[in-house]
Amino acid sequence: MASAMTPFRLILLTLLFCSAMFAVAQRDVDSYIHRYDSLAVSIMLKHQFPASLLLGLAIHESGAGTSRLSREQCNHFGMKGKAPSSKTKSGYAFKHLEFETDEASFFHFAALITNKKFYKDLKGNPDPLIWLKALKRSGYAASAKWVARVNNIIKKYNLTNLDKPLADSLQLRDHLKIDTLKIAQ
Repeated sequence: MASAMTPFRLILLTLLFCSAMFAVAQRDVDSYIHRYDSLAVSIMLKHQFPASLLLGLAIHESGAGTSRLSREQCNHFGMKGKAPSSKTKSGYAFKHLEFETDEASFFHFAALITNKKFYKDLKGNPDPLIWLKALKRSGYAASAKWVARVNNIIKKYNLTNLDKPLADSLQLRDHLKIDTLKIAQ
């Protein structure tokens, strides 16, 4: 009977270990969201793209701040740039960008988005899925599953709750336009 208990105990211990690891990972993501949510909202209000997009991408690309790149180079988005003096026969070599602060990484990514061709058409749109698809089409990500993965992160952690100020400001703007038209008539 003791030998029959061994596989059961092994399965039980494995399940306990896995659930403990999941709890740690969940805590890491929750901590990451709490650390950067106000920064994401501030950037959203300035540049008028969803905070959920920014935070969902950062969680995905940096492993919620646990990746080596985010820890050592403050690069939360996997952004690359031309390596100095790196001209090769096939073009330039690229390396991951290094930032002085985590916040600088977020600001640089926001600047990257505002320089994309699709930005003017989507500016003010609070739907992160539309933005994800536009980023994918622009060449930001190569994986066919990238949009779904980031969108699942946004949904799982209810990050669209952060987008409410953008949606509210758009409603206010539309309301003010209507009132201005009424006054002008």
